[in-house]
Amino acid sequence: MIIVHALPKTEWQTAKVRGTYGEDSLKKFGFIHCSPIDYIADVANERFKNVRGLVLICIDDQKVKAEIQWEDHDGFGRFYPHIYGLLNFDAIVDVIPFEPDRDGNYYETEEFEAFKKYE
Repeated sequence: MIIVHALPKTEWQTAKVRGTYGEDSLKKFGFIHCSPIDYIADVANERFKNVRGLVLICIDDQKVKAEIQWEDHDGFGRFYPHIYGLLNFDAIVDVIPFEPDRDGNYYETEEFEAFKKYE
């Protein structure tokens, strides 16, 4: 299954240079918060409304070396994959731009359809 993680493009560029991703998230939350592709627009609207310059890291959950736990931290009955360790880059299948519309809202884009075939 493909899971996704949204972040500013500048953070992704820094991670590529550093060769690792997840240090900041692990320090702050204890895990890297990811989402099933079907939930990412809702997550982005909650956390990144009106933020431009995001990318989605598209991750093959079968290739992630760290432990993944599906958890419902907010108690709404929606489970999200949390990666408890650094993200190994060979688990990343694509990185796609993720921009809001002119009103600052996020929606599924055409690129999402390509990843739904992995579900």
